[in-house]
Formats: sequence, C-alpha cells, structure tokens
Amino acid sequence: MADIRTAGYALVDQEWERGPRAIAVPVRDRTGRTVAARNAATHAARRTPQHCVDHLTPALLNTATHTAPAYTHVPRPLSGTLTPVATHTWLTPSPS
Repeated sequence: MADIRTAGYALVDQEWERGPRAIAVPVRDRTGRTVAARNAATHAARRTPQHCVDHLTPALLNTATHTAPAYTHVPRPLSGTLTPVATHTWLTPSPS
C-alpha cells in the first residue's frame, strides 16, 4: 500500500487471471482523505502497463479531481434523527 500511496495510483496487471489489466486513482475529500476511486480496465493484449500509467492515469486523475465534489458533500442530519452510515446513505436509528 505504501508504494500505491507514493505513486498515486494502483495498477492491477493480470493478478487474478490472464487478461485483465486495470489502473485506479483515489478521489479525495477536501481534507485529503480517500473517499472513492476512479478506475479504467482493459485487456492486457491491448495496452502495456506503461501505456496505462502514461496515458490513462492523467485522464483518471483529471476525472477524479473534477468529480470529487460529488463525493465529498455530506448533508447534515436533521435534528439528530438520522445516523450517517456512508457519504450518501442515511438510516434511521433503531429504538433503544
């Protein structure tokens, strides 16, 4: 994980089966915390790992930057009656 944090992307190159190759970048909230990811996948015969890093990563980072506000807006609960369980999901707490 430290290598992924340093590089700023994760590359999966046929790790579970032959063929799939994917690259992903983090989507960060305004505090820098990773809240989601953007990824692109291809077949290994179509793109080299270096092509993915050189050409797909910049496009994914651009998309992550422009879509981050959609993932980082957390509505405030209404008068304490709702409990946040995820960025966009709210559940009513069960009675005590």
